[in-house]
This record gives sequence, C-alpha cells and structure tokens, in this order.
Amino acid sequence: MTVGKRLKGGLGSNRDILALKIGKKPENGILIIGGQHANEWLGIESSRLAAKWLTTLYTTDDHLKYLMDNSQVSIVPMANPDGNEWDHRQREDLGEPLADDLWRKNRRINSDGTIGVDLNRNYAHSMWGQDVDGIADGDDDNQDGEAI
Repeated sequence: MTVGKRLKGGLGSNRDILALKIGKKPENGILIIGGQHANEWLGIESSRLAAKWLTTLYTTDDHLKYLMDNSQVSIVPMANPDGNEWDHRQREDLGEPLADDLWRKNRRINSDGTIGVDLNRNYAHSMWGQDVDGIADGDDDNQDGEAI
C-alpha cells in the first residue's frame, strides 16, 4: 500500500512512500519506520527482515501468532525515498564521500532557496531535549520546517 507521495516542488522524482500491513486488528496498530533520514540504509533492511520474521514465523511461534492475531503492524521501509535516492546517487557520483557528506534531509526546496528538511523535526512534541521549532537555517542538517 502507498501511505504518501512526495509533493511537487522538490528535487526528487515524487517516489511513493510504501507500507506493508501485516495482522488482523488495525485498531491495535504498531508502526515500524525503517528509515526516516535519507542516509539510514540499514534501517530499510531491518524493516524488511522484520516483515520476513512476522510472516514466516507466524505458524511456528505462539507469541508471534498471538501478536499478529491481535494487532496490525504497518512497516514503512523508507519514509524519505527521494532523499534516500539522492544519498545513493551521491555515492555513485562521488565514490566514498566523507561521513559529513551523507545526505540526511528530504529534497524539498525551502523558501530561502536551501534544500531539504529534517523530517523528524516536525513531530508535535520535543525530541532529544531539543526545541522542535528551534532550527530555521535551511543549510543546517537538523533544520525544521515543512517536511513536504
């Protein structure tokens, strides 16, 4: 299933945000986001392994069967597909860049002309002891603002 699509006006190619739903009771939902930042490659693979585990062990693991019979797990392997694709392309074009060359944000064009927003700075609550509305500099990797 598709849970969202990148809005026009960015530098991505409007890739769909995909999700896999597993389980029987959506009213007891569990959400797994494998990767939110463009450079979180391992999280994508971890979410795929979680999907494999939830589907293949259902018939042999009583605890897992109970969980799946009484909930619904939604797995979003990558919540930032345009940024993730950009991060991959940088690797192809530049070879092995330094760690600070990793792309983290989405590919939104901001009103100040900078590119990208750090998606998790847009939650309705403070995270990691930081003020959610505190970073307005579009060049900052942790810049908040509209994620879409």
